Amino acid sequence: MKKEIFTEKTKNTDTSNQKIKISIFSGIIVIILVFFVGGLFLFAAESDEDEVVEADYSNPYNLPEISNEQIENITVSNNETFLATLYVDGKYYVESFKKSDNPTVMDLINSVGITLSEEDSVSYGTDTLLTEDMVISVNRVYYEETVTYEPVAYQTEAVSVIYSTFANRVGTETAGKDGRKEIVTRTKYVNGEAVESTVISEKIVENPISAKVYVDASNLLDTGGGAPSEYVSKIENVTFTAYGPSDGGGSRTATGHSTQVGYVAVDPSVIPLYSKLYIVMDNGFVYGYAYAMDTGGAVKGNIVDIFLPSTYDCNRFGRRTGTVYVVSSGR
Repeated sequence: MKKEIFTEKTKNTDTSNQKIKISIFSGIIVIILVFFVGGLFLFAAESDEDEVVEADYSNPYNLPEISNEQIENITVSNNETFLATLYVDGKYYVESFKKSDNPTVMDLINSVGITLSEEDSVSYGTDTLLTEDMVISVNRVYYEETVTYEPVAYQTEAVSVIYSTFANRVGTETAGKDGRKEIVTRTKYVNGEAVESTVISEKIVENPISAKVYVDASNLLDTGGGAPSEYVSKIENVTFTAYGPSDGGGSRTATGHSTQVGYVAVDPSVIPLYSKLYIVMDNGFVYGYAYAMDTGGAVKGNIVDIFLPSTYDCNRFGRRTGTVYVVSSGR
């Protein structure tokens, strides 16, 4: 009998232990389920909050690479908003806009607080509607005028002389001097870099002075073998003056011929026009054979105005006295 009682007690103890183990295991399962379900609710709640959207900084406009230091404003967007990017003055600006507002490029510029000048250019029209991840670039444009100076090279002028050679008064060549030209240039700058320059005006502010080389033109004279032995008349104590190509009488004589060495102006009442003459100065200068082909307002009486090849030569000649041989009388 004692043995059976012991066996029954053992069976009852084993059953109690199994019930305790089942209770503990069930409790653990319940705790795990609670944490799992709570996590699902927490995830669902977070999903209803604003979704963080990162801007796409692709570079379709060949702009400089964006960096965190260059980003002035970054605004979180959700399904109701979108991001647009503005690049200006070497910096990126990222702004968030409501899709329902239909914002334009100008809205982005105003939002950033950028002021455009009349010359600035924008990659899109300012009335263009913004789209998601749109990148707008602004080019700063301005103009600058500069004044520079360039030398104007002088020319070398050959001056023919006759009397100056005789008087040994040619001297050294006259040195030339360069002039100066003022040039105003307008340069276009885009984002600080010069892209185009245009000359808008040029003017001479200092005229060049020609160098002069004196050339002996005595070969133009026909001196023959000296004073002729035969002549119609001889006029002494004649006053001689000289005129050249630049004098007010022009390039043609009173008889309609071109002025040249060997043609002289006379008073037709003293020496008839077209007369052939031979002229000798008292100082030994021989003008030689000449023709009375011209007249002059100051040429009266015993005054003869001889033609010399340059003003320089005329100035050296001044006024001289001498003799005129009338070889043959004109009309």
